[in-house]
Amino acid sequence: GDGPGSVGLEPPPADLLVHVPLHPDPDLFGIISDGVAGSAMVPFGDVLTEDEIWHLINYLQTLE
Repeated sequence: GDGPGSVGLEPPPADLLVHVPLHPDPDLFGIISDGVAGSAMVPFGDVLTEDEIWHLINYLQTLE
């Protein structure tokens, strides 16, 4: 992520075009649901339903 919301985040957000293909779907689900310790990736498991997380994963896989 290099959008305006990423300014000042340490560590900087991952490049989704690089990282999404490196992780199997269940790992992506865990990252979205539980967040990533030591990063700006907060958990969304209390915000999104399981179906919404899977839809998000499917969308991420369409990015080029």
